[in-house]
Amino acid sequence: MAGILLPVADMKYDKKAFDTAIEIAQKLNLKITLINVQNIDEMERCKIYEEYFMIKDADFEHISKKILENAKTFFEGKDVEVDIKTEYGDPAETIIDMAEKQEFDYVIINSHRIDSKKRFLLGSVTNKVVHHATRPVLVIK
Repeated sequence: MAGILLPVADMKYDKKAFDTAIEIAQKLNLKITLINVQNIDEMERCKIYEEYFMIKDADFEHISKKILENAKTFFEGKDVEVDIKTEYGDPAETIIDMAEKQEFDYVIINSHRIDSKKRFLLGSVTNKVVHHATRPVLVIK
């Protein structure tokens, strides 16, 4: 059993997903792996990130580490084992690949409620994971 894969983009929408992951992990004695996927390809195409925020590629790892370390504090004292991992690439593909290769028992992912125009044009990470993952996926709204 590999446990629960829990993608973390930011802290804004993740609390319900975190609570659900804790409940399942405690009941089934599973480890939780928090993953943050940095989409470097998209950021390189949109150079505004470097110009506006004055950050370079090396900073993406630092940003991811801060996101994950901040998220990990939510699990302190909850009697669950938590790992953190930064990956690079397309978020949906990376989550799906990691879930399959490491044989996670569950992927718990939240719906970020993007508007219908963006969802139609871009799709969503959650939608792609739900439709293409072979591991069980639980979507939290």
